[in-house]
Amino acid sequence: MAPFSPPSGPVPYQFLVQSQNVSVSEWFAQLTLCFAPLAGHVLVGIPTLVNRTGRPIPLSRRIPLFNPITIAWRYVMIADRRLRCNGWTPAHMAATNAVFLEGDVGRWTSSEAAMERYLAPSSLIKAPPKSHVDLISVSMLGTLVVVFQGAQALYESVIAAALKSMLIRGPASVFMPIAISSLVRLFAAPWITQDFAFRDWEDWDCVATPDTTSTSSSTADAARLTGREEGVEEGGPVGNNTAQTEADGKEGTQRESPETLELPRAVEDSDNDTPKNPHVLLPGSAAATPDIITTTTPLWIRHRPGWLSITLRVVVLFFFLAMVGVQVSHFFNHHALARSSLSGIALGLLYHVLTALFLALSVVYMLQGKTNDTMIPCVNSTWYLVYTIVWYTWAVVTVVLSALEVRRTSCGIYTVFRASAGLDEELCSYYFAGT
Repeated sequence: MAPFSPPSGPVPYQFLVQSQNVSVSEWFAQLTLCFAPLAGHVLVGIPTLVNRTGRPIPLSRRIPLFNPITIAWRYVMIADRRLRCNGWTPAHMAATNAVFLEGDVGRWTSSEAAMERYLAPSSLIKAPPKSHVDLISVSMLGTLVVVFQGAQALYESVIAAALKSMLIRGPASVFMPIAISSLVRLFAAPWITQDFAFRDWEDWDCVATPDTTSTSSSTADAARLTGREEGVEEGGPVGNNTAQTEADGKEGTQRESPETLELPRAVEDSDNDTPKNPHVLLPGSAAATPDIITTTTPLWIRHRPGWLSITLRVVVLFFFLAMVGVQVSHFFNHHALARSSLSGIALGLLYHVLTALFLALSVVYMLQGKTNDTMIPCVNSTWYLVYTIVWYTWAVVTVVLSALEVRRTSCGIYTVFRASAGLDEELCSYYFAGT
């Protein structure tokens, strides 16, 4: 086997501006095609956020949720949890699809323990109608979009492999690998939904706090008057009644704090087991239909994965291993380097790191047994936040480079190949095969 040597002639990945003849309308069309896979991946992949900290969610906590690794991990773990669970109900599906921000510092969690904690009707105010999504639903529409984008991206990858290159159509190809990774959504598609609602700290602040304050005050006044009357009539000591009143006052004070208040208690303390403000309850809410929660069978989760769960994990790992293999073969292929532009090299580096990191993290966390949370365990880490920012910055740089290098061939196909490479005829034949 001959040793690797740089191709002769001009530098293969030199930067060459070829977009002088691209019109404004063509620019907009290219940018639309560019960001469509990313938008589809993020819009249908971001979970429903439930804030339990009592303060707004900081930007530093939101950014890691947009990482493609976070979204892909969430898809796999939703399917994995469903395969390990018996007694699956609409409430369990809602808690699995939500992600909760908890604690003083604010940490994301969607663990099995959190799922069990927030199944009370005072927390889950609207449950899905079924324990799976319907074929005609918004969630399935999002899955359909992801499937079509992934199929197109796979076709682009086949052409790239045939032409021994890493980037073909300029900006339109930058986020194609994300569309391919989104295909793992198919494993969890029957159980991905946003047709539910949890009460977060804003709902509690506007509902429970004013009513609890007034209720606590009136209760304390009534207890104080009752205590005095009973003390007079029965001759009991007034001090005991005063101590009881102070205890009730402390309990009311604790209920006023969003940090220490447990929402189920607010419902249990009311006379009719419903919140004071009925406007928060949505039609079809869990409080309006308590049988959704109270009559469900207990959820049983197999902590050790069964054969279905193991099969799912192996398939996913091999899927991303294949992506890494294709990218590495393109990147270190002599002909691929000779035919690639600077934007192609940038694109290769962008996704080499992404897929390799996802594969490495998945193997480590699965071996460590950290698979009981639909949020990837490192989502709250500082390094993961920094990596997400760096990745998106590098993605923007790749888009700019490909936009400057793109040109239109004689058959109307956009490409970043240099005209001197003589690949226009071959490229057109692949895209217009059978026409």
